[in-house]
Amino acid sequence: MDIKQIIKQAQDKNTSSEILAQLAISKDKITRQYIASNPNTPIKLLKKLSQEFPEESMSNPVFDLLLIEESDNAWIKLTLAQSSTPPIETLVKLSKCDDYGIRAAVAGNSITPLSVLDSLLARADSKRFPARIFGVIAQNPNTTAEMLDKIVRAGGGFCVPVYDAILENPKVSIATLERLANHQSVSIEDKVFKHPKITENFLKRLSFSSYSNVREVVAEHQKTSYSAIYRLTKDSSERVRLKIAQRQSITREIIEILAQDSSEMIRACIANHKYLPPKIISNLAQDSSEAVRACVANHKHLPAKTISNLADDSSDEVRYQITSRKNLPPEIISNLAQDNCENVRRQIACHQDIAEHITNALANDSSQEVRYHIALNRDISVKIANKLAQDSSETVRCQVACRQNISDATANILAQDSSEKVRCQIAGNRFISEKIANILARDNSEYVRRQLVINHYSHEFTHPKLLINQNVSTRTLEILLKKSQESNYSQLPHDIDLNSPDLKFSQDYPITAIYDLETRRDIARHPQATFEILDRLKSDRY
Repeated sequence: MDIKQIIKQAQDKNTSSEILAQLAISKDKITRQYIASNPNTPIKLLKKLSQEFPEESMSNPVFDLLLIEESDNAWIKLTLAQSSTPPIETLVKLSKCDDYGIRAAVAGNSITPLSVLDSLLARADSKRFPARIFGVIAQNPNTTAEMLDKIVRAGGGFCVPVYDAILENPKVSIATLERLANHQSVSIEDKVFKHPKITENFLKRLSFSSYSNVREVVAEHQKTSYSAIYRLTKDSSERVRLKIAQRQSITREIIEILAQDSSEMIRACIANHKYLPPKIISNLAQDSSEAVRACVANHKHLPAKTISNLADDSSDEVRYQITSRKNLPPEIISNLAQDNCENVRRQIACHQDIAEHITNALANDSSQEVRYHIALNRDISVKIANKLAQDSSETVRCQVACRQNISDATANILAQDSSEKVRCQIAGNRFISEKIANILARDNSEYVRRQLVINHYSHEFTHPKLLINQNVSTRTLEILLKKSQESNYSQLPHDIDLNSPDLKFSQDYPITAIYDLETRRDIARHPQATFEILDRLKSDRY
């Protein structure tokens, strides 16, 4: 049956109650609407449909009979209260009903007189839980600005649904908004401060609030006038003054006031401002607070004299912040490279284009961290790299082995390192020459030899995948192949599955053999593998 036939049945006064009950399940609104007005609709179903279609339910002839027979029925009263056509006298009577839902329906009815809304408001105010009635009245299009103000004064404005309904009502007054805003628990995120009726004068009045959090919001608000901001710079609350200091654009006059504030946090905040007058920078650079001076040291626009003074500061943190700056004068870099603070020297080691004697001093530093960071520096000379390649720290030597611009001399030192980890790192470096690769291909460690063939990862779809090193020469592959034949890889079963999670290594399945077997398989797949190499690999059982 199509929708047109269903609607026709729902309209037909001869349709039985049973069929109407079945049709009421329909998702089609028009169908349900016609069922609500059909005289054959069962009472139980009519009660249910009256919540969605009060007008159609009231127009149903059955409703008139029920009105006579069951005038005190709660469902009858609720349907009348929701209807847009009942007599005013009926709404007045229903507004005095003890049933909460019926009074709420009257409060939300668009034809309810103002006098009835006022009486409902007064009655709700006397109840313990008035929020529902307050919310419905606030949503009623006939509610006046005075009524909205009464709701707020009664305390209803601080229940979220009521609060939202008041703000969404176009009749809400400035006075009511001010009551909502001037509260000890408000914040800048509250909807009242985003209301289109908020003006400079509104915020100026709130700047006199006895609540410090309200004054904080005013200090932060974009529409706050200059006069209000100026007065709040002298506010008794540190948090209010801090909100002023955190504003993106403040005048020079306000900067000068806050730069002399008693609060270290506020002065530090001012020191972080993008554009500061030279006089303010100079004064803050001599501030008694280490935190303030550290913020100044990090400022983008500092005079050379101020940088020089801060580089000699007694505070490690201030000097560290100075070392974070780019293009420091050579004499300052030279002095800081000899600093007593390890963090300062470490930061200097990260600078590019520093003099050879400074990098040499840092390469001989007592701190491993400093030496490690000088090894990270891409601008160090071959001489310095060679020195670091013989460092006492394995971590430092490993970092040298990772360098992209590594020389043959440095790589040769590392290729003969006593640490297998260091030799693995240099074998995994894609920038080493064929000469160094050939030395490493003869290494006694199967881990080192394997790193020559597979030396980097591809992180696709969060699963690391080993990739074959394309830079290995044919000669290196030949040496690797010959070296792998010296191991006991041939003892492995010919059907061994290297990817099996259940694979366990024992004396029968030594890890050295596994690594050499994997190396041979990768040689077979390598683009530099010649026909001669492939012929030699054909004899493998794997």
